[in-house]
Amino acid sequence: MKATSFHPKTPAERIHPVLRRVGELFASIFHQRKKATRPRFRMVSGSKARRIMRRQLAEKRENLQALKLVFLVALVPFAMLVFALILTFRSTSPRRLVEAQIVTNVKIANPNPAPKAVTSLSPFAAFSKVEGRNGEKYAMVSFEQLAGYPFAVTPEIADAKSDSARATSEISAQLPNEIKALDTQKVALTGFVLPTRLENGLAREFLLLRSRSGCCFGVMPKITEWVIVRVSGKGIKPVMDVPMTAFGTFHVGEQRDDGHLLGIYLLDCDRLTKSNE
Repeated sequence: MKATSFHPKTPAERIHPVLRRVGELFASIFHQRKKATRPRFRMVSGSKARRIMRRQLAEKRENLQALKLVFLVALVPFAMLVFALILTFRSTSPRRLVEAQIVTNVKIANPNPAPKAVTSLSPFAAFSKVEGRNGEKYAMVSFEQLAGYPFAVTPEIADAKSDSARATSEISAQLPNEIKALDTQKVALTGFVLPTRLENGLAREFLLLRSRSGCCFGVMPKITEWVIVRVSGKGIKPVMDVPMTAFGTFHVGEQRDDGHLLGIYLLDCDRLTKSNE
């Protein structure tokens, strides 16, 4: 029996056919340019000229097909990325985030016990302060403080059209006094930006999230883990996946749109900077 020799494939033969065809395309273009620079004095017969033209046309058609294939291969991941971003923005609107957290058969209890004695020290004084550009003092607030207590979203809280007074009282009953003390105060808060309203490429309104997972990976945050931020003027350039610090006036309480709860925290933003600046 005659032995057969085994020849391993060369690296070029192992390359994906599409990539190999792209390499051949660029090589043929370079070769054609190199041939075009040479003066042609040789005469050829008519039949040979027609064969050359047919071969060149066939090569052009193959090159065009290879370019189309490369374009389609590059277009698929781009389209998937755009589709994922659209789903992310749609699924992370404040109303949808609230609706995903609705629980039933929950009795709201007041977490704020009656004070044993009246003190003159406000809970707001417990927060450390930082000075802004214009000399104003901002309280350094963190999401560990804003999200450090349980909050249940009941159907009555999520939609206050039927009984707005009850929804307001149930929200107020769940807010600790230390958090209520931040209402209308100047605060500085660090988080991740998720634009919810864009105009001419600038964000006029966005969510400031506690975690990067909520803005970039679709992880559902709790209602205490986002702050609705409103920007005055033309807006700001949205910077995602980078921790940002927002300075402004903080508001504690229900934020609604046509009766639907959007959140319990709101910040009227004066300035937005990177957290390390």
